[in-house]
Amino acid sequence: MSSIKFPHASGNSMSIAAPASNPASDLTLTLPTTIGSNGQYMKVDGSGNLGWGSDAGKILQVVSVADTAAAVTGNTTPTDTGLDASITPTSSSSKILVHVCGQTGHYRDYSGQGNGVTIVRTVSSSDTTVFEANDDRLFYFDNGQMVGTNVRMMFSAMFEDSPDTTDPCTYKVQIHVYISSNGGQAYWNHTGSNGKGFITLMEVAG
Repeated sequence: MSSIKFPHASGNSMSIAAPASNPASDLTLTLPTTIGSNGQYMKVDGSGNLGWGSDAGKILQVVSVADTAAAVTGNTTPTDTGLDASITPTSSSSKILVHVCGQTGHYRDYSGQGNGVTIVRTVSSSDTTVFEANDDRLFYFDNGQMVGTNVRMMFSAMFEDSPDTTDPCTYKVQIHVYISSNGGQAYWNHTGSNGKGFITLMEVAG
């Protein structure tokens, strides 16, 4: 069995050897024209051509945060709930699978009111809205007789985001109301209801 030996300056060597058994025919492996990127592996196309591949779809890391802090707002502008989590992608081609679950609710004292849940990605102090639950009408009341109504529900959403960066990414949950008049308020983990919110971030190889 023949081999090609690469001696090291310190004395030891590394070899590439022919297979132990005689192949059915001559075999040629053609090296790729680049050195590849960090984290890639070498693959073959079935015709002897070597190239670089990545573990697309593989979960690279998981970050999960739970929070029982309550938040309430009467603002029409999305307001932070305090539930957030940060992840630093290992590659700019990675996707981030985001799962948010928690208790949300709305108090209204007149018709035409509602609330919404928004999820924002922050990178280097720059905010990007990546999810909106039915805009600002996740809850919406259109009956003038329903005065002093308080409704709560479990909110859950899962989606894929493409931050296209290797900088730290913070995903935060926000709530807001449809209109600010007549005492309408949006809640997250309503005080006294023992609510708990969760946010889980999973980096998926691109």
